[in-house]
Amino acid sequence: MKRMVFQRQSISRSMSFLAVLVLTVSLSVSLRSETARVDEALDIAREWATRVEDNITERVLENGFKVYIYPMHETPEVLVKTVYRVGSRHERTQSTYGFAHLLEHMVFKGTTEDGLHLSETDICTIASKVGLGTIGCGFNAFTSFDSTQYHFNARKNNWQVFVRIMADWMTNLQIDPEHLNSEMKAVYQEIKLRRCDGSVYSPSELFPPGHVYATHRIIGFKENVLQADATELKEFYQEHYRPDNAALIVVGDVDEEEVMALANETFGAIPPSQSDSMNIAETPKPIKTDFTSKNITIYDEVPKLSVGLCWTIPGGLDEQQAMLANCTAGILSERLQRELHDEKQLVYSVGASAYPLSEDGIFSIGFMPKETETGTFESECTQAISEAIESMITTGPTSEEIRRYQRGGCIGVLRSTEYPGCIASWLADQFVVGCQPGGCQGALARHRRELSPSFE
Repeated sequence: MKRMVFQRQSISRSMSFLAVLVLTVSLSVSLRSETARVDEALDIAREWATRVEDNITERVLENGFKVYIYPMHETPEVLVKTVYRVGSRHERTQSTYGFAHLLEHMVFKGTTEDGLHLSETDICTIASKVGLGTIGCGFNAFTSFDSTQYHFNARKNNWQVFVRIMADWMTNLQIDPEHLNSEMKAVYQEIKLRRCDGSVYSPSELFPPGHVYATHRIIGFKENVLQADATELKEFYQEHYRPDNAALIVVGDVDEEEVMALANETFGAIPPSQSDSMNIAETPKPIKTDFTSKNITIYDEVPKLSVGLCWTIPGGLDEQQAMLANCTAGILSERLQRELHDEKQLVYSVGASAYPLSEDGIFSIGFMPKETETGTFESECTQAISEAIESMITTGPTSEEIRRYQRGGCIGVLRSTEYPGCIASWLADQFVVGCQPGGCQGALARHRRELSPSFE
């Protein structure tokens, strides 16, 4: 048996790890020793981020449906994505646990005679013939705490059919016992497979009781999924798959007016919802006001011991905290990689990540310790990580570390703007998480500010 270990640390907003880092990352650092070549690269990246912002079109149809368009005429492909603001946090009752993810599966089963009447085979055939790639590559979907997203990659002359298919999904999804039974079994197998990496366990343990992310995992529990009722699932679908809760994102070699005309013809023809509000889980309770920690050991058949150290942090609505979280994760990853992997050779892998959600977020440091004659280097690694965090809090990052982070961001921005999928993901995240002024351009604006000489 191998163990998977997760550590949960829940701290109040005002005293959280990231909140303390606001003070340290904000220290004034001299950048005068850096070369003009690096400054020039940063200027180019900032210019590109600005150009991307200026190239985004955001429209709202009369029924509340949002449309984001980003023309990229230099690419021969088009990415079409629909985003629904419905995830596991919207599953209010125990009988609906896992419904958002189950609906993601049901979408590909086809639609009714009231719409295009597409079967599962029809969708796959169309995607393989006029799209780019097969399921999992050319078209796919995923469900998170906050959203469900679908996308197709298409050739520039054939993307229109996927807009029509996605509009059909919004109102004419075929949810009957026969198709539901088939997908219930598929999701059950997915639940069994996901046990091996431990990812299904940590979120519910990380947040305090009563929090919208604490009740259950995204994929649901097998006992709920296997007892799913078609009528109740259809009610959940009708409540959340509605124009004012969704967005269309089109990125690639397209004409803006053509996209808008097709969006109005398809999604715009769907009547607005008659309900003023959705059945959303209760507002999250505040993070605990005292310093607490919790260690969880999970025994399962996994190849290597995996350890995750997690903190709750402010959500994506706090733009400054999101920037600080990304910067902190980048610098800590660099320090830990150098110390634990390169120098001491105690781990197979190590890294830090920040995941801003709509309500709060997760900051995590994960590592896979190497084996010793009697066990692993887990305790040595945990101690080193604690010292690295303490050093970050007390002395903050160095000028060179911030500059390297900016250089990495420079490369990331330049590379990301070349791919329709990256830009579509930015826009989707902004639709789901971000509500600050500037709309969908906020994500790009954040990248531009991170590259600014005044970021330190």
